[in-house]
Amino acid sequence: MTTSYLHYATSAVLAIAAPPLVIRAAEAQERFFPYLVGYVALYADDLPAAERALTEATNMEGNQRDPFMHCLLAMTHERMGRQEEAKAMYQKASDLATAHNPPAAFGRRFVHQKLGLP
Repeated sequence: MTTSYLHYATSAVLAIAAPPLVIRAAEAQERFFPYLVGYVALYADDLPAAERALTEATNMEGNQRDPFMHCLLAMTHERMGRQEEAKAMYQKASDLATAHNPPAAFGRRFVHQKLGLP
């Protein structure tokens, strides 16, 4: 088999095999889609959309213990003028920020500032 035929054969195999791989990869990341929508909506100042998306994100399997997502939801409540809900969500984010990873590191520092904790 010459190189050009090998190239075409490899391309044909990849064309058949790639779609299931792409679908599985997208499904594995599906729980992050509402978080991304909420993040963008929060910073675009579309607070109702941010609240809907971040609430959905924090309720999804695998996200319930993510302090960063809870922190973003608290920020949304705060910007909407709902201080008590924001404070409760900041506290929940603080309680969840026990791991040694970027979401916990940001959440811990930011939330402690918001709650007046050391």
